[in-house]
Amino acid sequence: MGLDQYLSKKHYIGAHYEHRKITGEINIKEDGEPLDINFNQVSEITERVGYWRKANQIHQWFVQNVQDGVDECQESWVPNDDIKELLALCEIVVSALDDNNMITIEKKDTWSDKPYTVEVYANQDEVIDLLPTSQGFFFGDDNIDKYYKQDLQDTIEILTPLVDCDQIYYQASW
Repeated sequence: MGLDQYLSKKHYIGAHYEHRKITGEINIKEDGEPLDINFNQVSEITERVGYWRKANQIHQWFVQNVQDGVDECQESWVPNDDIKELLALCEIVVSALDDNNMITIEKKDTWSDKPYTVEVYANQDEVIDLLPTSQGFFFGDDNIDKYYKQDLQDTIEILTPLVDCDQIYYQASW
């Protein structure tokens, strides 16, 4: 178990409305056998365009900025301006985190209270307010470390082709 996060792009088809003049066919097979899908009854197609695992800082951002602070694994529409805002924040934070400026700190595990050491960015206090982490039993760690930065780099890769899309939806499960 863990925090799994998804971005989806929805394409409205509305093939059952004649005025839409939608044409095409569906040729999808499962185990070599065609699925019985009536194209004329297709209302939308959903495409997964992004996935994260335990990127709790990204989840926290969506909960606070898109879901009005409500975290109930609901699907939420993401306005285009929010895609652009998150992309810009990720770019700012990634550029501020210098891989040559790491320090080792000792922390205590939130759940077991056991001490451990971790390498984090020395300037983590400068960026934590831009994209804060979130704690939860299945949410992964909350360190501003190389994994945090990798999550942001993955987010940049996911969001860059979506800056002009207006049918993007976020949903998490945990």
